[in-house]
Amino acid sequence: MNKIAFLLITFFLSLNFSFSQSCPDTNYSFSDQNVLNNFPQNCTEIEGNIQLIGSDITDLSPLVNITKVGGILRIANTGLDNNLNGLENLNTIGNNLIIEENDALLTMEQLENVHTIGGDLKIYGNDLLINLPNNTVLNEIGGSFELSYNSSLITSDGFNNLTNIGGNIYFYENHAMEEIPNFNNINYLDGDFRIWYNASLVSVTGFSNLIGIDGDLSIAINFDLIDYSGFDNLQGVLGDFYFSQNNGITDFTDFNNLTFVGNQVIFTSNYYMIDISGFDSLSSVEGGIAIGGNQALDDISGFNNLEILEGHMFILHNPLLTNITGFQNLEEIQQEFELEDNPILTNCEAFCAVLHNQVSTVLIEGNATGCDSKQIILDNCTLEIIDEENDIFTVFPNPNNGKFYINTKEQFETLELFDISGRIVKSISFNATTPIDFSNIDKGIYMLKVSNNSKTFQTKIVIEK
Repeated sequence: MNKIAFLLITFFLSLNFSFSQSCPDTNYSFSDQNVLNNFPQNCTEIEGNIQLIGSDITDLSPLVNITKVGGILRIANTGLDNNLNGLENLNTIGNNLIIEENDALLTMEQLENVHTIGGDLKIYGNDLLINLPNNTVLNEIGGSFELSYNSSLITSDGFNNLTNIGGNIYFYENHAMEEIPNFNNINYLDGDFRIWYNASLVSVTGFSNLIGIDGDLSIAINFDLIDYSGFDNLQGVLGDFYFSQNNGITDFTDFNNLTFVGNQVIFTSNYYMIDISGFDSLSSVEGGIAIGGNQALDDISGFNNLEILEGHMFILHNPLLTNITGFQNLEEIQQEFELEDNPILTNCEAFCAVLHNQVSTVLIEGNATGCDSKQIILDNCTLEIIDEENDIFTVFPNPNNGKFYINTKEQFETLELFDISGRIVKSISFNATTPIDFSNIDKGIYMLKVSNNSKTFQTKIVIEK
């Protein structure tokens, strides 16, 4: 009985050993198919790196038993025809997977069993590639994901169960790519996100559950892009928000759940964009806002929730711009303010509060009459916004939800509420014993004025919801 048990244990140990055995060398590099053909067939795991480089590499079937590469797997400039046959059993890559400049490669479907990539996944310069693997077992990429310079790839569809990418995401110069529909299980990105120079890209509907990006979000030079609804749930970008030369966009109405940008918001050279009316929830921008060189831009009515800009404001060289009311709730710009060369912009009362406050540097020129200097804008402000500290007239609570009391030692007859541009919003008879109820008024910064036949007092109030 003991002898039988011993034989069984020995058999199973040898069976397990045959299924998982390290290859004799740590690292491999092949540029000669004849040398690759002699790859040892009795091993399944490469502890280090393997590189397959050069046009003489035409067949990966000698690697059919490999299940694990502990380091980097790089397949570059090969003569592989159509596919990656020979890698069907590969399931683990400890470091980077790089598939680059394989001119005849059509599909990567042989990588459907890879469940672990510890480093970067880079797929670039494969001119005939049309299919990514329909991989449903890969959940995490330890480093960055790059899909670039694949001139025949129409869709990024593949790797649809990814939940985490540990670095950057780059989509560069995939000139035939029309859609990015996948990656809908990713919530946070630890690096930059860039979508650049994809000439045929129409829609980015993937990333629908992405909430936060720890770096930049940069969408630029995608001339046919019209749908970027995949970012509808995005709440925070720690770096720049950069949007440039996406000439299919005429109305920028999205990113309405975005609340925070850690550096700059930049809109530049979007030649057919008519309005920027998104960013309904954006309340904090730490670097600044730059809107410039947008040839058709007429209307900036977004940004309504922004009250303090911690950086700069540049609105420059927008030849058709007429409306900037999106900044009417903005009270303070903590760095430079430049409003230049917007030749038909005549109404700048949205910046009355900003200009009444101290701004480190102000440069206003090249705009139409009414917006051609700081002093002219202030002269046109129909309401001078000054907080008056006194013991005759006080509002409490302030800020409030639209309901408040007025404590006064004077007898006043009328109460008027003005918005930041000087437009009268409410006018009522005043009774100091009755609470004021303006709860149906939109949130924002207002000027409250009380008056009688001989005196007028005014003070700023903030209505929050």
